Amino acid sequence: MGKLMGRLAALTILLQLGVISWMLSRFVTADAIAMGVGLLFGVMAGIPTTLLLLRSERNKRTPVPPPVRLYQIVSTDTGEIAPYIMKELPTSKEEIVHG
Repeated sequence: MGKLMGRLAALTILLQLGVISWMLSRFVTADAIAMGVGLLFGVMAGIPTTLLLLRSERNKRTPVPPPVRLYQIVSTDTGEIAPYIMKELPTSKEEIVHG
């Protein structure tokens, strides 16, 4: 039953497109129809071309440098918070305490 309904829907759509095209051809010249069809196919051809260009540009991106880490160090003497920029994470407790 589902296949029959699908075929019937497709046939109805094709029939409607045919009637609309026949009615349109009575008012529009053949040159205008040819121009419209050419425009339609030109736009359809431009879509995959644009997608290919976007895909190729994605591969050419420059690598992003690693972020600089920003830490806040609290002074135990005054209780002030001061920003400190490190290029690498410290590996031992002495490096953290003594800098």
